[in-house]
Amino acid sequence: NDGDILIASTLQGKLPEMDASIFANNRARDFLRHYGYQSLADAQIAEIGDKDLMLAYLNLFDAPANSDYFPYLESNAPLAFFLKTIYVLNLLPTLDLPVLEIISGRHFDSEADLMTEKHLQIKTEAFTAQNLYRSRWQPDSQMQETLEELNTLDCATESGQKNAMQAIRVLFDALMPFTSAEQMQEVWDMIEQSACARILLAADNASESALITRLMRSISQRNYRQMIETGERLLNLTETYGISQPEYRQIAFMTVLAGHYGIGNYATVAGYRKLEGLSATVGHAEKMLRAAAGRHLGEKSS
Repeated sequence: NDGDILIASTLQGKLPEMDASIFANNRARDFLRHYGYQSLADAQIAEIGDKDLMLAYLNLFDAPANSDYFPYLESNAPLAFFLKTIYVLNLLPTLDLPVLEIISGRHFDSEADLMTEKHLQIKTEAFTAQNLYRSRWQPDSQMQETLEELNTLDCATESGQKNAMQAIRVLFDALMPFTSAEQMQEVWDMIEQSACARILLAADNASESALITRLMRSISQRNYRQMIETGERLLNLTETYGISQPEYRQIAFMTVLAGHYGIGNYATVAGYRKLEGLSATVGHAEKMLRAAAGRHLGEKSS
């Protein structure tokens, strides 16, 4: 399910990489299929991180280790449940900003066949992304409908540009992060055939809608330096003049943070300023980035 986390360990040495050998066993294959696993991709898609990353991440919380002598978990878990302050760490792989991919370097195999089950939200979203991408050239597909919509908008106006940006964002939200940079480049090539998209992506367009559109493209391409540049411009715009949707402020903030991590500016990531009001899942992503950066800095100092 979406709420539980499975921890795999070994008594000696390092845990090996996942492999598909278990599916050669008929009984195991039938059992796993019942719970929505019929391929290696069904398991790999939900992986969050290894021991080193998770320990660095947990060390960022102001909480002691749980023990029989100090049952911190037993005392605080029911309170967190009652106050609804439980965080959903499992949703990190579904973020439009591919934080776990940037940290680990592992790319989701967007051509992998996934089992269409309802056990995990991440698999449902990935399956939707795959279908959207594979049907992109079909006349009645969502992709073609969006392209037609872009061609009908008047992007000489601010409202037209905003509507165009929102239409593009629907595609971006559905496809990321379950589509590779190469596949997303193909999608952007299709989008940029419209006059509206070309206006929004013009370097001299400093409107809110234009910056958000360029931010989405830089994330799609995993262009870290452009993520930093556009993210900082959008962040400055949101803090200086306000913004129509507060969520764009946290998107810009996280994109800058991820961009610095992507080019190896680990000290910048670790010491980058805080931003209040992050959603629970985005707050986890921030901690993951800072924890991963701290791990790199620790390796250098040792």
